[in-house]
Amino acid sequence: MYVFIGASTDTFFGDGNEHSGTAEEGADGPKTDKKIGVDEATHKKMVLFGLCLSIISMSLVSHFVKKELYKVIAQLLSA
Repeated sequence: MYVFIGASTDTFFGDGNEHSGTAEEGADGPKTDKKIGVDEATHKKMVLFGLCLSIISMSLVSHFVKKELYKVIAQLLSA
Protein backbone atom coordinates (compact mmCIF):
# COMPACT_ATOMS: atom_id res chain seq x y z
CA MET A 1 0.00 0.00 0.00
CA TYR A 2 2.85 2.40 0.80
CA VAL A 3 4.37 1.71 -2.61
CA PHE A 4 1.12 2.56 -4.38
CA ILE A 5 0.70 5.79 -2.43
CA GLY A 6 4.30 6.78 -3.06
CA ALA A 7 4.06 6.00 -6.75
CA SER A 8 0.90 8.02 -7.21
CA THR A 9 1.88 11.14 -5.25
CA ASP A 10 2.95 12.88 -8.44
CA THR A 11 -0.55 12.39 -9.81
CA PHE A 12 -2.20 13.66 -6.63
CA PHE A 13 -0.06 16.75 -6.08
CA GLY A 14 1.21 17.58 -9.57
CA ASP A 15 -0.21 20.37 -11.64
CA GLY A 16 -0.07 18.30 -14.83
CA ASN A 17 0.77 21.32 -16.97
CA GLU A 18 3.43 21.33 -19.63
CA HIS A 19 6.31 23.71 -19.09
CA SER A 20 8.32 24.64 -22.16
CA GLY A 21 12.07 24.54 -21.91
CA THR A 22 14.37 26.74 -23.96
CA ALA A 23 17.61 24.93 -23.12
CA GLU A 24 17.62 22.66 -26.14
CA GLU A 25 16.44 23.48 -29.61
CA GLY A 26 16.68 20.80 -32.23
CA ALA A 27 15.47 20.46 -35.79
CA ASP A 28 11.91 20.17 -34.53
CA GLY A 29 12.03 23.45 -32.63
CA PRO A 30 12.06 23.98 -28.88
CA LYS A 31 11.43 20.87 -26.83
CA THR A 32 8.63 20.78 -24.31
CA ASP A 33 9.33 19.14 -20.97
CA LYS A 34 6.40 17.78 -19.08
CA LYS A 35 6.86 18.48 -15.39
CA ILE A 36 4.43 16.58 -13.22
CA GLY A 37 4.83 16.35 -9.49
CA VAL A 38 6.04 18.32 -6.54
CA ASP A 39 9.19 20.30 -5.99
CA GLU A 40 12.19 18.83 -4.20
CA ALA A 41 11.50 20.46 -0.81
CA THR A 42 7.92 19.15 -0.71
CA HIS A 43 9.13 15.72 -1.80
CA LYS A 44 11.63 15.60 1.08
CA LYS A 45 8.92 16.63 3.55
CA MET A 46 6.59 13.93 2.26
CA VAL A 47 9.28 11.25 2.54
CA LEU A 48 10.13 12.36 6.08
CA PHE A 49 6.44 12.40 7.05
CA GLY A 50 5.96 8.90 5.61
CA LEU A 51 8.99 7.62 7.48
CA CYS A 52 7.79 9.10 10.79
CA LEU A 53 4.29 7.78 10.24
CA SER A 54 5.66 4.29 9.56
CA ILE A 55 7.78 4.32 12.71
CA ILE A 56 4.88 5.52 14.85
CA SER A 57 2.45 2.97 13.43
CA MET A 58 4.89 0.08 13.86
CA SER A 59 5.57 1.15 17.44
CA LEU A 60 1.87 1.26 18.25
CA VAL A 61 1.19 -2.12 16.65
CA SER A 62 4.14 -3.69 18.49
CA HIS A 63 2.98 -2.24 21.80
CA PHE A 64 -0.58 -3.57 21.52
CA VAL A 65 0.54 -6.97 20.22
CA LYS A 66 2.94 -7.31 23.14
CA LYS A 67 0.17 -6.45 25.62
CA GLU A 68 -2.14 -9.08 24.11
CA LEU A 69 0.65 -11.66 24.07
CA TYR A 70 1.34 -11.10 27.76
CA LYS A 71 -2.38 -11.53 28.50
CA VAL A 72 -2.45 -14.87 26.67
CA ILE A 73 0.71 -16.08 28.39
CA ALA A 74 -0.70 -15.11 31.80
CA GLN A 75 -3.91 -17.03 31.06
CA LEU A 76 -1.98 -20.13 29.97
CA LEU A 77 0.23 -20.09 33.05
CA SER A 78 -2.69 -19.65 35.45
CA ALA A 79 -4.70 -22.47 33.91
